[in-house]
Amino acid sequence: MIGRRLLLAQGAAGFATAARGASPGGDGLLREPWFLDSFLELPEDLAEAVASGRCLAVLWELPGCSFCTRMHRETFADPEVAAFMRAHVSVVQLDIAGAREVMFTDGVRLPEKAQSKRMKIVGTPTLQVFGPDGSERGRLEGFVPPGPFLGFFRGHARA
Repeated sequence: MIGRRLLLAQGAAGFATAARGASPGGDGLLREPWFLDSFLELPEDLAEAVASGRCLAVLWELPGCSFCTRMHRETFADPEVAAFMRAHVSVVQLDIAGAREVMFTDGVRLPEKAQSKRMKIVGTPTLQVFGPDGSERGRLEGFVPPGPFLGFFRGHARA
């Protein structure tokens, strides 16, 4: 009986997020179709972003984070936000408690959890925006509605 309930719940959750563009990843994080498929070598991602006139942003999330889910369902699902991000920002998604090895923009290679501590990420969701030189230009912490989110990125996303 539990198996059927779990399948129904997962199916309903998948349907609800798919309707908004996000899809559940195997790591428990929601993933937008415009997120960058990265090898987690951020200096390479940064160089590619800058070469295409975009900026690099790192999105820190945590599986089960209610504010992360809200960011996907309300902010990232907004057509104006999605269009702007597709055109101007390369987003790499990381797990604040994850174990994947990441080379950060400064060349330091550590697991996600260690990088999050090194970057002083204290909550999720958190978005860091990086300039062409790899330095952090700005940061958004917590859920941010579409209007203020676009205002922030319009001011920070130009490479």
